[in-house]
Amino acid sequence: SRLLILEIVLLAAMAAKNCKSLLREVCFLALLQVTVARLGAPNVSSSSPEDLPDLNSSLLSLGANGAYQYIASTTRYGDAGAAACGGLSTAQLVAGTDWYNVAAAQAMWGGDHWCGEASEEHSGTAGMGCFRCAKGRFLRAHPVYGKEAHASKLSLAEQSSYETGEIKVVVGDLCPHAGNEAWCPTSRGETNHYGFKNHFDFSRPPSGINNNFFVWTPMECSGEIRAKFASAKATCAVPER
Repeated sequence: SRLLILEIVLLAAMAAKNCKSLLREVCFLALLQVTVARLGAPNVSSSSPEDLPDLNSSLLSLGANGAYQYIASTTRYGDAGAAACGGLSTAQLVAGTDWYNVAAAQAMWGGDHWCGEASEEHSGTAGMGCFRCAKGRFLRAHPVYGKEAHASKLSLAEQSSYETGEIKVVVGDLCPHAGNEAWCPTSRGETNHYGFKNHFDFSRPPSGINNNFFVWTPMECSGEIRAKFASAKATCAVPER
């Protein structure tokens, strides 16, 4: 439950106060793992191994660099001249800004359709339809091609080792399941081939990024980016967020 997760974080954070400052984040994450094990052991009947990936995803990147709510796999696809969010140009959407356009997985839209309105979070799948925004960082970790991969197999060190600083993303397009079967889940709660319930297909990710995993948290869109997508949003008639 959310209360259990909060309790785990608080207990680990209190213990981490005794760590030396330079090692505090690593120490915190190690203590967090121990705390999860200690709190989880007496209640084996109420938890199952299948529950652990969701808990693992919810506790990513905690420590000196703050906390992010979700983790996603990523790919790149270039720009679209008439994207699924109101026919906007993904290049023009972010031109002259420090934002990045992404196509969100079909499951995050709640369906495969034009002008997707984000559904509510469900079983770890975030609601990220047209014109939703988020902030996050790329991890150094990425899929190992030719080998089975899964989000729950990422170590705590991999979950807190960043490849980039924090960036901002806006959803301007759809990543449909058809044609992207390995990456973009169909329905809420489903995972892709790599064990992720969320996926972002970046038009043009930061330099050096090659399908790295991405930790992120939804945020309010800035006035600058709202002005950029205003006409497309009017075409879609998506309620104000």
